[in-house]
Amino acid sequence: MPSEFFDHLMRWNVERNGTAAQQPLFFQEIAMMGAGFTAATAKIRPLLPHRDLIPLELTPGRALVLVACFEYRVCDLDPYNEVSIAFAATHQRGTLPGVGVLDALRRRVIPAYIWQLPVTTERARAVGVDHYGLPKFIADIRYEEANGVRTCTLATGDQIILQLKGQMLPARRSQQQRLVIYGVEGELVAQSNALINAPEFAQTLDRSAASLTLGDHPISQTLRGLGLSAGSAFYQYIPRAETILFPARNVADV
Repeated sequence: MPSEFFDHLMRWNVERNGTAAQQPLFFQEIAMMGAGFTAATAKIRPLLPHRDLIPLELTPGRALVLVACFEYRVCDLDPYNEVSIAFAATHQRGTLPGVGVLDALRRRVIPAYIWQLPVTTERARAVGVDHYGLPKFIADIRYEEANGVRTCTLATGDQIILQLKGQMLPARRSQQQRLVIYGVEGELVAQSNALINAPEFAQTLDRSAASLTLGDHPISQTLRGLGLSAGSAFYQYIPRAETILFPARNVADV
């Protein structure tokens, strides 16, 4: 049953590009895990589609690649799974290496440009593409749990794209977290906000808490070419959360 997290919000029935959905979108029950890996800033920059989007560096020359796995168990779009492959990014110039990343973790506001966003259902794909301009496509996303480790495997056809493994850490209630999602509409940078309330949340800087294995798919090859770090810069394990995804706006309007 929806919690008070969803109270006092106006919603509209919106049709865009032929696809109807309520805005903002409600995700009442989610399980998720995600990790940040460093990669060469010079290799990430050409994958950002606008000159005003700037990779967020952890150290000089090393920016963050964010891989997150979501299991939407109850939501407006019916149950589905999703994997986000994103680059930590900002539209604010002059952000010093390390400062922006540490400030984001401290404030629990993660800014990112989503590069690839595979999902398991057509409904989730259509709403993501038509309403938010997100790079969604249909894929196979499966989860396994064994020996205190949760594994997410992303594949398409008979090709594995990636496999993310993360420890099932002891979790406790967290403050709300915000994901700032940058996108490009025509020649303009737009921003969506996802507000996450996590009754069960764990985060660690232990580099061994999560591992990423890449397959032979073209997406895997591009990721491999970025020079990803062997260990994770940070890892989040969130076995239970709820989320509100707000519509996109111009960055000047946020």
